[in-house]
Amino acid sequence: MAVKEKKFYKAIYFDLFIKELKIHYSDKNPKGAYAVIMRYMKKNNYYHAQFSGYHSNYKTTDASVFDLMGQMNEKYEWLKYCINHIEVTNIGENYDLSILFKEEEF
Repeated sequence: MAVKEKKFYKAIYFDLFIKELKIHYSDKNPKGAYAVIMRYMKKNNYYHAQFSGYHSNYKTTDASVFDLMGQMNEKYEWLKYCINHIEVTNIGENYDLSILFKEEEF
C-alpha cells in the first residue's frame, strides 16, 4: 500500500550565477532570467514573495515540486548551467501583520 504524501504550502528560492547567465541566457540582460522565472512560477500558481522567492498558493507535495522543477529545466535549456542553488521548504499559514503598524489600529 502506497503512503500518501502530506501536502504543505511550499516556498522556493532561486540563486543563479550571473556570470553563467551572461554566457547561457543573455550577455546584455542576464538578470532578465529572473523575470522569466517569475512568469513561469506565477503561471504555475506561485506568487512572488520577495527577491527570488516564491510561495505556492496551494498545498502541494515534494513530488509535485520536483516535477515542476523538472519541467522548468526542460523548458529553459539555459537554466541548468546557471543554477547556484534552489531551495524548497514547507511553510505554514502566512499572516499579514502590517495592520499592526497602521496608526488607526492603536
